[in-house]
Amino acid sequence: MSFRTPRLDFLKNLDNFLPLGTIVLPSGPLENFADQWEESYPNLVRSDNPVVYEETRRPIWTLGSRGILRTFVRRHPLDHSQTQVRIYILPADVGRSYVERNARDWESVRKLVEHVDVSKEAWEGAKDLNLPHQNCISFDHDSLFYLFNTLPSPDPSASGVTCPFSRHAVTTLLDESEVIPGLQTTLYAYQRRSAAIMIRREAEPTRAVDPRLEEVERPTGGKSFYDSLTGVFYRHPRYYEEPKGGILAETMGLNLPILTADEDILIGIRSGQDSDMSRSNPRVSRTLASDTTSALT
Repeated sequence: MSFRTPRLDFLKNLDNFLPLGTIVLPSGPLENFADQWEESYPNLVRSDNPVVYEETRRPIWTLGSRGILRTFVRRHPLDHSQTQVRIYILPADVGRSYVERNARDWESVRKLVEHVDVSKEAWEGAKDLNLPHQNCISFDHDSLFYLFNTLPSPDPSASGVTCPFSRHAVTTLLDESEVIPGLQTTLYAYQRRSAAIMIRREAEPTRAVDPRLEEVERPTGGKSFYDSLTGVFYRHPRYYEEPKGGILAETMGLNLPILTADEDILIGIRSGQDSDMSRSNPRVSRTLASDTTSALT
């Protein structure tokens, strides 16, 4: 007599898991898998490479025993001395009431992912084993510096702004021939676009995908979402409400010495000679020489 529970039914349904990718491991002395796929785990045998053992075999066993991973294995069709392992992972936004997951689990996932090939060719067992595996981690996206420097330029429009007063303000800002009432300073075109974006955000707040999430192509088709900093996978993206309004601020300090120094001082600094002004005020000489040289180089 078998007892079935909602948790077991949930874990048995492979549709609740995401196809992550494959790992190719040297077959151990007790591993004699067939040519057809079977659900099993690679044996927890010590590898010649302790890093591979700690970051592949051990996490697979640990996560599998907790219901976070399911694996299917077979002899690799291109090399029978190797074991091909298909990995399915339970995403963080599925089955929370059935499977508890913690930071240690996701740290194991993060280490395991570095060794997983997410390509369709590897999934089918048709990829040359001498080729490097296709990783789902994009290292260029890990820094705020990268995120800041790849932000798209503002390209606002008045369409879609339901508030008539906000729509009129956006239209006025985007028309460079229009004078902004009450503003004496003349705005550059890019300043007008930035201000129009802020009005749109204030009038029509939107939701954006969490920028820490990366889209990962599944080997069987479709997309999942991965946070490479925490090792967490999601079936669906996480959204957050974008901030309303904003602050239109210029980058201060760039090229100011060039704007304030006259030609005689600038030529003297570039040629290594003191000008009359710099000789009369050593502090001005040191400041201009330091700032202007860094601005010019």
